[in-house]
Amino acid sequence: QVKLRGYRIEPGEIEAVLRASTGVRAAGVAVAGEGDRARLVAGVVGEAGGAVDVTALRDRLRVALPVAMVPADIVALPA
Repeated sequence: QVKLRGYRIEPGEIEAVLRASTGVRAAGVAVAGEGDRARLVAGVVGEAGGAVDVTALRDRLRVALPVAMVPADIVALPA
């Protein structure tokens, strides 16, 4: 559990929503930066080396999670 801007956030909950998304094989969420510059970032790996639609993932997270739990950045990783 991490605390970010007064909110207690469980990265595992965000990762679970990402992994349940179509085309995502693996996901990780972390806090990047310090103090006022701290923000959530997510890394995702597509299934079978396929591309990941980051915009669709961000939209899915906005529907499924509170605003404070939506990562500022989502990065598609090769593996």
